[in-house]
Amino acid sequence: MKKYNFLSSFLVALILIFTFPVVISASSWTWMSDVRPYHVLPLTIIVASAVESLSLIFIAKVSRKAKAIFFTTLFNMISFATPYVAMLLFADDGLAGLETNNPYGLLRIAYVGLILFFEWIALFIALGDYVKSEKRLILTIFGSNAVTTVLVIIIENILAPGSF
Repeated sequence: MKKYNFLSSFLVALILIFTFPVVISASSWTWMSDVRPYHVLPLTIIVASAVESLSLIFIAKVSRKAKAIFFTTLFNMISFATPYVAMLLFADDGLAGLETNNPYGLLRIAYVGLILFFEWIALFIALGDYVKSEKRLILTIFGSNAVTTVLVIIIENILAPGSF
């Protein structure tokens, strides 16, 4: 029964995210190098997936390690790609805005909402049957996503610096 409540929350969040898209363009943003966040996207996906998968395996004690790695990587790829898909769908200049405007890969309201409702709930649904403690799983998903969010911000700001 708990899984259906999570699924309902996820669907409502998904509808809200795409009903009220947040696509912000900051024309005063200046890149300080030739590297953009989408250039380091594979690195950020690998780092986030590795940290989250290892957390799920060793802290939450997910018994199906391959499933933990697969679902974590899949959901990270979807959540990291979402800002770029949103740009294609909603931004006037599409992906051309990546070269001149504030990077859409950095945290936005829709992106945080996607992490909260998609990644957390989807991981819980996918892996909930393979743990002894659902509470430990939820706390591990939350904690590892908090850590990887900070790591991604650091990676993007070091490798793809910019300022207003």
